Amino acid sequence: MAADVKYREIVRELALDHYGYVTTRDVAEAGVPAVELPKLAARGGLENIAYELYRVPDVPPTRYDQFAEALLRVGEGAYLHGEPVLALLGLGDVNPRRIKVATDRRARSKLPAFVEQTRMRSDAPTVIYEG
Repeated sequence: MAADVKYREIVRELALDHYGYVTTRDVAEAGVPAVELPKLAARGGLENIAYELYRVPDVPPTRYDQFAEALLRVGEGAYLHGEPVLALLGLGDVNPRRIKVATDRRARSKLPAFVEQTRMRSDAPTVIYEG
């Protein structure tokens, strides 16, 4: 049980820096075995959002959560594209219904209705805002 508490604390600390979300890869790099995530989810310490993506339910929500989730669902190398960038920066008049995420490859899994993936090849550097 002591290892479970330690793992839960490590996962929560990671989640606090990532809008409540953690990936299997992130926790493995932090020393938490990937097999522990489904166990923590079964005990209510995590919500399984998608394949290898979890959310810590007691991390306070922010206005950036849905952007973070969209990017994490699409996977490594994904970036916001178009209107969602304006919304993220507070420059748009309204929040877009769908978050456009660009990447140079297909997403691994079926995406929810609020995420629109665009395949795009870009050599332009991306800028990281709000983590």
